[in-house]
Amino acid sequence: MQLKDLTYKTLAPCGGYGDVVPPKHGGPSAKYIYLRDCKRFLRLVARELGWKEYKISANPGGFGVPGDAQLCANLEGLIFNVSLLVLYKGYAQVCWRAGSRPFAADGINNWIDAPSATPEAVGQTISIAT
Repeated sequence: MQLKDLTYKTLAPCGGYGDVVPPKHGGPSAKYIYLRDCKRFLRLVARELGWKEYKISANPGGFGVPGDAQLCANLEGLIFNVSLLVLYKGYAQVCWRAGSRPFAADGINNWIDAPSATPEAVGQTISIAT
């Protein structure tokens, strides 16, 4: 799995992102599949980093956006936040930072914008930088 595989183009063939519809309710919808794959990607990143305790969450957003997924871990007093989100380039990009509080503005945003990046490559980039 690569970042370029997590793309909103598969989500919006008709110009809208729609709702998250799980399989048991008539789905899966494209947004459901996209967010599921994003969470899977982040689980692989956490495994590559050797993190044992972490939380992965997804925000489906509204009808007009694809949503995003986040991986959070508290390590040695630093809160790590790794987000997958689709911006203007059409595929998922990774934004990560380490700060003293979750979602606080005290960390520096670091971007990984490489369409061919794998979870292993993302994990290695984060571990080298920290």
